Amino acid sequence: MVPRGYNYYDDPTQVMTAIKTGENYPISLDVVASIEERVKDWFHVDFFLMLQRQGAGRRQMTATEVRELQGEKAAVLSDIVVSLNDPLQKIIQRSFNLLLRQRKIPPPPEALRNSGAHMKVDLVGPLAQAQKNYHEANGIAQGLSLAGGVAQ
Repeated sequence: MVPRGYNYYDDPTQVMTAIKTGENYPISLDVVASIEERVKDWFHVDFFLMLQRQGAGRRQMTATEVRELQGEKAAVLSDIVVSLNDPLQKIIQRSFNLLLRQRKIPPPPEALRNSGAHMKVDLVGPLAQAQKNYHEANGIAQGLSLAGGVAQ
């Protein structure tokens, strides 16, 4: 079973054959598939791939449908993003303070130091941008629909 291993036989007429190690257990495939499914659920892969799955084999989607689907995706994932924002902001603030103390980055201008201004972290990742765009566009669209109703 191991390289350069020895096989001992009592009967010299026995024929040496390969040992069946059972390398083709179908249960291992089920275990791997289960782990893959849990990882996909943890990272919300189905929400990220929603547009591709829904658009496959269908008519061309309109810009409004795409915007609504992206907004829905951003809204569903907003709880996760909000729970990650606070620790990320603390890490970024701590890193900034450490770099400032070690003089790895230049100090802020004198006017900012005397004004008592504080640094605010604004995350600009793709998901944060999608959420901001959805809320801005949704507010504008609602305002225009209300104005259209008043105008009529």
